Amino acid sequence: MKQTQINDIPYSEWLRGVKERIRVARVKVALAANNELLFFYFDLGKIMDQLSTTTQWGNNWLLELSKDLRDEFPDMEGFSKTNLYNIERLYQFYREDEFFHQLGGKIPWRHHVEIFTKSKSLLS
Repeated sequence: MKQTQINDIPYSEWLRGVKERIRVARVKVALAANNELLFFYFDLGKIMDQLSTTTQWGNNWLLELSKDLRDEFPDMEGFSKTNLYNIERLYQFYREDEFFHQLGGKIPWRHHVEIFTKSKSLLS
């Protein structure tokens, strides 16, 4: 069987292959970014949960954290007071379960928020 040389492939067919590889790469990048973000959120939520019980910063520390993070990273989203509260809830919801560590990064952030706002635990 004769192997096709790259020069023997019509340009349109080669271009179609390049476009498909770009699409696949973009999906992989988005999934990797989602995975990294969720594990960062989990770790941040753990720290925030610990701080909530051990510090005496007052009731508005999440609001202050939100402002400070948005000032430092104005081009990023996800640092509203509500989202920071949800980040802490993410940790509280999944902390005793291996589910998050196995599949957590494969589920988008908004889906996690829906899960832990509508459930008391992973079993309910």
